[in-house]
Amino acid sequence: MGNSQKILLVLEKDYSMNYLPEYPPLALVYIASSLYHSRHEIKALDMRLYNTDKYVKTIETFNPDIIGFSVTALNLDNTKKLMKITKEKNPSAIIIAGGPHASLAPLMVAKGKLIDYLVSGEADFLFNEIADALSNEEDIKKFDGVGYIKDEKLKMNKPAQVNDIDNLPMPELHLFDLEAYKKYNKQNRYPLQTSRGCPHQCTFCTSSRIGGSYRMRSSVKVVDEIEHMVKAYNIKRFNVIDDNFALNRKRAADICDEIVSRNLDIKWEIGQGLTTLSADQELFYKMKKAGCYLISFGVESNDPEILKAIKKPTHDIGIMKRAFTYAKNAGILTKGFMISGLPGATFEKEMKYIDFFKEADIDIPRISLLTVFPNTEMYEWAQKNAKPLHDLDTVSTKFSQNKYVSSDIYLTPSFETDDFTKEERIKAYNILDNEAYKWSIKKLIERKFGKTASRISYPLTNIALILRESRLAMDIGRKILIR
Repeated sequence: MGNSQKILLVLEKDYSMNYLPEYPPLALVYIASSLYHSRHEIKALDMRLYNTDKYVKTIETFNPDIIGFSVTALNLDNTKKLMKITKEKNPSAIIIAGGPHASLAPLMVAKGKLIDYLVSGEADFLFNEIADALSNEEDIKKFDGVGYIKDEKLKMNKPAQVNDIDNLPMPELHLFDLEAYKKYNKQNRYPLQTSRGCPHQCTFCTSSRIGGSYRMRSSVKVVDEIEHMVKAYNIKRFNVIDDNFALNRKRAADICDEIVSRNLDIKWEIGQGLTTLSADQELFYKMKKAGCYLISFGVESNDPEILKAIKKPTHDIGIMKRAFTYAKNAGILTKGFMISGLPGATFEKEMKYIDFFKEADIDIPRISLLTVFPNTEMYEWAQKNAKPLHDLDTVSTKFSQNKYVSSDIYLTPSFETDDFTKEERIKAYNILDNEAYKWSIKKLIERKFGKTASRISYPLTNIALILRESRLAMDIGRKILIR
């Protein structure tokens, strides 16, 4: 065997900082945990928590042989700045770029000749193989998931995929600076992934392009990880980040039964989304009993023609509304994700979103602005049928889909159409976003103080809009809704 490798895993902050660093990034956690049990030396650095000086000091003192960067659309430019620093401070280090944008837009990530290799797909165990091969001076270009430059052209092997995700290691969170996250994560909440991939082909979504085929972890393995997190790190709140948690309802029910049978006192939410087709009254009762307090549903639109155009698995508005009713019957809070700017949308159609989230009595409606990502059907549709307002290859690296703490300069439509102009799109998004936020605050006040509070709730929502940019209202809301 060759020498062991020093490996540094890095996630850089993005422009908008829409998502606060509440916990370690799960993708890096699994890679780091896999490496932790190897003969290699591993450090992980979540740069959302630090300034650039921290990175410089780390590469000078640790002197890594390999640096793996997790690249997202919005952190691409910032990550390349760190790569340039690496070339100056530690030119012998091998730079590997992975993460979602390396899978979606490898040419964009490779531009600038700052990297030695790309990684596409799932690198949970691939980094171990790469480190072993490099330590033995073997060629790593043979591995699935590896990309490299040859003859001035980018060569990409097929994406890596972990076929049996029951083999994923237990998270070794001590590899990250857990104390630093407490500033943003007062309730010690942590992400949980019970499945990977999604069988649906929604045109705007990147999951089917980078997430691989749909695979499920067994209920026992899922709850083993939950129990590990409870015992090792005293974590009792979880955010399930699956693309499709309840696609297999029996497995979802088995997870709930396993949690109950082990008497685990936890609270959890479906934060990423659950298709309304998977809504099931008996399942939701089980989820509530097992500690689930919130379910997020991917609604996207309440217009059947728009839903057909984006290939959502259901176009039936009645089925969508029924999903929210089932959750409420079980005593579970609901969140509904809706997208402004989809193909076929108009200003008038989108104003009906407001009627929908009120009629469905959604506790937390959330509006995002459509952003076009490369290598998706939406990208192809926009090129052929719309008027791009920005370079569609790079718009996802410059602008955000959501308005949380970022300013409006990071929000813009990707394209316009004759029947839905740029000005109308911006106006529609702002109206929807404000009305959804005000409705969320109204529902929160009513939950806390009862229906009689509805008379005073709307004046208070205007105050909440002012507080919004500081996230104070959002933090207060989270504390209230999970009690």
